[in-house]
Amino acid sequence: MEIILPIEFVVFGTPISLQGSAKSKRAWKAQVKEASYVALPEGHFWFEGEVSVTIFYFPETTMEGDIDNIAKMIIDALSSHILSV
Repeated sequence: MEIILPIEFVVFGTPISLQGSAKSKRAWKAQVKEASYVALPEGHFWFEGEVSVTIFYFPETTMEGDIDNIAKMIIDALSSHILSV
C-alpha cells in the first residue's frame, strides 16, 4: 500500500473568482503557484493520479464570488505544478 503524505501551504489574500478580470486572475494564479513552491519546489510534480484538494478559506468580510469558481481558480493554478493534469 502506497502512503502519500499531504502537502500544505498558505496563500494570503482574497481569492479571485472566474468572474474576475483577466489581469486579477493571472495575478491570483501566480500568487497561489508561488505559495505552493514552499511545499514543493518548481519543476516537481507531486502526483499523477487521483487527488483530493482541501481548501480552507477564512474571509475577513462577506465573501464575494461563487465558491466553486474560487476553488476552480486555485486548482487551475496548481495544474502545471503540483497536479500533473
